[in-house]
Amino acid sequence: MNSVLEDFIVSSRQMVNVADLFEVYQKLLGAYGFDSIGHAIISDHPELNNEQALGLVHICRIKQWADHYLEQDFATVDPVHKLSVSNAGVYVWDDFPKYHQLSNRQRRVFDDTKEFSLFNGATVSVHGQDQTVAATLLSSSHHIDCFDPATLDIVKMAAYHFHFCFLDLMEFEPSSNKPLSSREQEVLKWLAQGLTKSCVGDKLNMSSHTVDYHLRNILKKLDAKNTVAATALAIKQNLIEI
Repeated sequence: MNSVLEDFIVSSRQMVNVADLFEVYQKLLGAYGFDSIGHAIISDHPELNNEQALGLVHICRIKQWADHYLEQDFATVDPVHKLSVSNAGVYVWDDFPKYHQLSNRQRRVFDDTKEFSLFNGATVSVHGQDQTVAATLLSSSHHIDCFDPATLDIVKMAAYHFHFCFLDLMEFEPSSNKPLSSREQEVLKWLAQGLTKSCVGDKLNMSSHTVDYHLRNILKKLDAKNTVAATALAIKQNLIEI
């Protein structure tokens, strides 16, 4: 086994908290040239109450990009995000403009990463047996060749190992049968009472863009066309009370 990967596997099992585990994970990925890293749980995660837009829970040097991504509503067009949700795998960002027909807006997603000094980017999507979906976003601040087949295999193996260690430390419980997370229920409850997205954001200590992100997820989960329809369905299913 690769000695760097073996060291990571051994040391990760000795960590007693998530922060230390993420530090060990950063060290492994840094050995392969990746210095901008984020870990996200992109399925419902009640232990975290869905408080972080895009599910980002641990970030190293990509917060500005994450804020920009959300502000520009890229999640609705980003092909990497869509693939990560539906299929596990390693997705190299630069492959998409090269090998796929993209709209101008989709191309902008990849073009904008360079403005934030995110080069050689990739997303590693992990689908666990507990139905959670997690993703590692990794990139380099320099133009270097990171993606030989062996490195791709290593980052994929490491992502799975990190994910399971992360869940163990979080004492993660699979999401309930409720279609909306607790945070989504809060957002919908306040919107249903006539508050604007800006006012809801002030109440819940999030930006209006984050409120809009949660609302889009709510409409998709409830298969509703607007907030009024979503509210009616949520009340009927005892998800919220007005």
